[in-house]
Amino acid sequence: MPATCSKAAFKGLAKNYLPVWGLLFVCTQAFGVEPHVVVETRQGILNIEAQINAPRPLDEVRRMMTDYEQIPNYMPNVDSSRVVGRTDSSLWVHQVFKTRLILPWTFRFTHEFVEESPTVLRFKMLEGNLSSFTGVWRFTPNKDGTQIAYTAAVGHGIRLPGFLMRYIAKRQVNKMMPALVEELERRHKASQ
Repeated sequence: MPATCSKAAFKGLAKNYLPVWGLLFVCTQAFGVEPHVVVETRQGILNIEAQINAPRPLDEVRRMMTDYEQIPNYMPNVDSSRVVGRTDSSLWVHQVFKTRLILPWTFRFTHEFVEESPTVLRFKMLEGNLSSFTGVWRFTPNKDGTQIAYTAAVGHGIRLPGFLMRYIAKRQVNKMMPALVEELERRHKASQ
C-alpha cells in the first residue's frame, strides 16, 4: 500500500477492484504527492514548469529550500551542493548533478540564488557545463500547506533529439518534486 494512501481509501478502492496502477494514481493525486510537470522545447531551450503541494507551512518549506548543503541528502541525482560565496543579496552554490539514460552524464554548475521575498527564490547559472540555466522557486501558502512551484529555462547544448531531452528533464523533475515533500515530512517527524 502506498505511504500516501489512507487505509480507508485503500480498502474502498481494493473492494472495487481497481487495478494497482489506478490505486497508486488515485491515492497520490488525492494527497497532493504527484507533481504536475510540463516540459517544452522552444528555440533549443528546455522550458520546465512543475508544481506540487506540500502539507507543511511556508516557513518549513523555505527553511528546507535554503538549506543548500543538505540537498544531496534527499535530492535524487545531486552528488554535492555547497555554498562557495556570498554577497549582500545572494549566495553562490556549486552543485554536481549526475543522470543516466544510456550513458552517465555529469553536470557541474555554480548558481547564484537570490531570495527576493519569503515566497520567491530565483537562481541563475554563473558557470557550468550547460549553456544557460535560470529559474525560480515560488512558495504559495494554501489551506493544505504550501504549493511549491518550479520554473526553469535550460540551454543544454547537447546533441540529442528534443523529445529525448524533454523525456530526461521530465523524468528528473518527476523525481525531484516528490523528494522535496518527502524531506519536509521527514524533517517534521524528526522534530517531534
